[in-house]
Amino acid sequence: MELLALLVTGLSVGLVSSFFGIGGGSIIIPVLYILFPSLPPAAVISTSLGTIALSASLNTLRFSKAGLTPGKKKIIALFSATALGAVIGSQFIYILPAAVLKKFFSVVLIVLAIKVFIKKGSSSPSEEGDGKETILKVVCFLGGFISSVTGLGGGAIFVPFFISFVKLPMKKISPYSNIAMVAASVTGVIPHFFRPGEFELKSELAQAAFIGHVNLLFILCLFAGAFLSSKLGVKLNDNVDESRKKLLLSLLLFGLGLKILISA
Repeated sequence: MELLALLVTGLSVGLVSSFFGIGGGSIIIPVLYILFPSLPPAAVISTSLGTIALSASLNTLRFSKAGLTPGKKKIIALFSATALGAVIGSQFIYILPAAVLKKFFSVVLIVLAIKVFIKKGSSSPSEEGDGKETILKVVCFLGGFISSVTGLGGGAIFVPFFISFVKLPMKKISPYSNIAMVAASVTGVIPHFFRPGEFELKSELAQAAFIGHVNLLFILCLFAGAFLSSKLGVKLNDNVDESRKKLLLSLLLFGLGLKILISA
């Protein structure tokens, strides 16, 4: 039953990540805590990161086939800046209070959600923003840093930043965000493979699926669901009009910000 629940959760993750560009960590983590309350936070977060790494890679591949991804030079810039921020952030995780950062970030999310909503019918991002590589690198670095320190899904950080500061066209938000999420999640999950841990689960198969703190069976179930639904999200990203997507995105960001603020 738990594995079926993970599969259904994966369906939601695939749709949200490919359409909005938000990784789905805010969906995966609460579900894992509910289904497997005995799991330590490190196992929950690392399993979530592993799933996001696979789903974001799949989305990036599908966006590439649709001709929506940037050139190799920009991909390298996105990836390297995000990875650098994530690596540095991982060193600060024991210094900075994560709860304070989560509260701060939740307020930022709510403010950006309101900003996106207010601007939904007025001005739209221009293609000129696509060339602001310096701003893009700074945003990716900060996104990787915040994601690593707080354990939040990278997409919730990248999407509003790409809209408000880089001013990317809406159709490019999800492709760019997924590329950045690959960098943040891969960089974040790798160390967890080498951290031994002892876990007690009812299923022997699930128990045997751990490598370090990462559960490969849980990732497989979540990714299977994401695989089935991500194609729909890519199609919606290309077909849903910009004003409607902005409205939906602002509501989602507001809800995430409120949820993070309450849980922090």
